[in-house]
Amino acid sequence: LGIILWLTITGANYPSQMLSYGLFWIEGQLTLLFMMISAPDWLHGILVLGMYRSLAWVISVMLPPMAIFFPLFTLLEDLGYLPRVAFNLDRFFKKACAHGKQALTMCMGFG
Repeated sequence: LGIILWLTITGANYPSQMLSYGLFWIEGQLTLLFMMISAPDWLHGILVLGMYRSLAWVISVMLPPMAIFFPLFTLLEDLGYLPRVAFNLDRFFKKACAHGKQALTMCMGFG
């Protein structure tokens, strides 16, 4: 599971950076368009600097890790690795008054 987490964190850096460059290039083009049509500053602020920039950040930061983590997590689940992890961690989790299956939920929280 540690390898999956490491692959997710390090592997998402390059696609995230490329998405960021592409989406923020589009932001620059939209700004030029708004200047060209002489749109009011408040409209540019709401649409481009507010809505588009927020959407671009969310897509560039969240999409690559999700696209890496969830297929790998599904592969581990299909191979039967995750039930073994839950069984092996059950003893440690019982000391905290929890169940071993909660380890899988904790792992999915990293995605």
